[in-house]
Amino acid sequence: MATNRVSPASTDRSDDLNFYDMDISVPRNRTPGDVPVDGDNAFGVARQRQISTDAELKRALGPAGADPLVIWVHGFNNTAAEAVYRQAQMVADTGLRGPQLSFVWPSAATARGYLFDRDSALQARSALEDLFVRLGRIWGGNITLIAHSLGCLLAMEALVRMRLQDRAVVLDGLVLLQPDISPDVFEAQVQDISPLPKNALLVVAQGDPALRVSAFASQSRNRVGATEDKSRYEGLGFRVIDLTG
Repeated sequence: MATNRVSPASTDRSDDLNFYDMDISVPRNRTPGDVPVDGDNAFGVARQRQISTDAELKRALGPAGADPLVIWVHGFNNTAAEAVYRQAQMVADTGLRGPQLSFVWPSAATARGYLFDRDSALQARSALEDLFVRLGRIWGGNITLIAHSLGCLLAMEALVRMRLQDRAVVLDGLVLLQPDISPDVFEAQVQDISPLPKNALLVVAQGDPALRVSAFASQSRNRVGATEDKSRYEGLGFRVIDLTG
């Protein structure tokens, strides 16, 4: 885990990155896709050790191989544990085999904290850029970036800023799950970071309640993650999957 929280349990924002090498226990008896966090049959942290040097981070990630390093950027209303557990769930349920790194930004972890979370996502851009720069020094393999909801706004903004500063990140894959981004803003971001990675996937679902609230709060008609117009984003270079219903 890489985080710009003051500590994993804190919602306070920091300008610094802290790294943790973690083992996550995944319960056997659960429905695929579920992430239970309470009770006897819950996800848990089996081991957590803070690391600080590039050498320690490199050892934690292991050697580069055929499978990409997956960076996960969580979305709205997540504790640090929930963010990491979600990545562990995806690994367990989909068979991801490469190194896994959760970028955990300071969410308020409450349904009423949307504006706090949006500010936190924007504040975390520099920290995510720092992570990319650090990985550029120690990681020689492919990288796939997976982001969800407000995490997509954070990820895209960090990629845009790095491209505009001629510090472009080379990604093998970019997966955006129900982005909480205005369509016009998103198209400008895509133009700024073009060309897209060779594997660019956009997952949408109409009727998402969080995206409805976001659209209402921003006085916009829709968000990218709830689009009905797949062809609009296929024209930008994404493969689009609609999970509505």
